[in-house]
Amino acid sequence: SIYKATIQESEMNVEENVSQTLDYQPSINIYPNPNIGIFKMELPKNLTANEKILVQILDKNGQKVYEKTVFDNEIININLERKNAGLYVIKIISDGTELIKRVIIN
Repeated sequence: SIYKATIQESEMNVEENVSQTLDYQPSINIYPNPNIGIFKMELPKNLTANEKILVQILDKNGQKVYEKTVFDNEIININLERKNAGLYVIKIISDGTELIKRVIIN
């Protein structure tokens, strides 16, 4: 009985740790969104600290229309005003982690 209580406690701690890890998502702000093709993307300081970050933007067909590698840069100015209106996918790749955001160009 005591042994069972110890196992349950361990399982709870593991679940709590996994839950905390999965709940963490860096806050990446894109503004304005929607826009006319000119916008800013703000990366959190904890994501950019001493890391190389690859930013890719893909159109609705999955074609890469923008790519930039940044180092310790929190705000990225992006100009896609010559691109067609529509929904674009932004991929932020850092240290094996890939985050996905979306932006609408009018």
